[in-house]
Amino acid sequence: MAEYAPLHTTSDVLAAMAHSLADAGVPDPRADVEWLLAAVLKTSRSGIFVNPRRRLTHAQYKRLRVFVQKRCTRVPLQHLLGETEFFSLPFYVGPEALIPRPETEILVETLVDRLDAHTRPRVLDVGTGAGPVAVALAHALPGSRLVATDVSPAALRLAVRNACRNDVRQRIAFVCADLFAAFRSRAVFHAVVSNPPYVATRDLPALQPEVRCFDPRLALDGGPDGLAFHRLIIAHASDRLDRGGWLALEVADGSAPDVLNLVAESSGFNHEGTISDLTGTERVLLARKRP
Repeated sequence: MAEYAPLHTTSDVLAAMAHSLADAGVPDPRADVEWLLAAVLKTSRSGIFVNPRRRLTHAQYKRLRVFVQKRCTRVPLQHLLGETEFFSLPFYVGPEALIPRPETEILVETLVDRLDAHTRPRVLDVGTGAGPVAVALAHALPGSRLVATDVSPAALRLAVRNACRNDVRQRIAFVCADLFAAFRSRAVFHAVVSNPPYVATRDLPALQPEVRCFDPRLALDGGPDGLAFHRLIIAHASDRLDRGGWLALEVADGSAPDVLNLVAESSGFNHEGTISDLTGTERVLLARKRP
């Protein structure tokens, strides 16, 4: 990365650092530098434009330069910032778990719509990771009680921090378990929700470096066809659901028909539709426990 003298103005630094990120192949380099500069200046992203002639101190410039150097090696922007936003809530992020994606908000919205009529819905979040789905559901459904599972103790520790940060810790029980291993076959939940690993093993090398190198493989690898976890969840979720209970699953681009076939082949569920994200991609599959 090229050298730039400290004490340059914010506008000078933005242009220079964005050029370095572009040379490194980073997508949307200008936006990334704006986020990093805002973190260095302890302001909002819009706040860096209030005074474009503001000069950085030597310490500020040095910190920004370290950030940009790391981003050039494709360390995710969210890891550098230490946090991200999901469902309009703040979340800590780190290498322990998948970074929450905007498209997963569709999963939360879909289930909130179905459970809003329940006074005290009980929800099981399978493979919670950093906890975005469980925390967002608890926040959106004030009377709800949730159980959130993950096989990774490190991911669960991060999820607990996020639940505390968003003041919903008292309504979420976090359990270290592989899928349903910690639960007997008892119909106690109104909904089971999951954003399971769904990348086919053969497709992992083609992922962006930010994902391939920094998200846990455990949270990405969905087996040979990307459906290994969908199969297991569909096969066992109905035993944990109350009559008419909902199953909501996030699915990969183009895989909704295959997951729909799994639901159709199951004895426990009726298909209730798919919901598309803002790009028109079928992102969430809904099923309901048969009477």
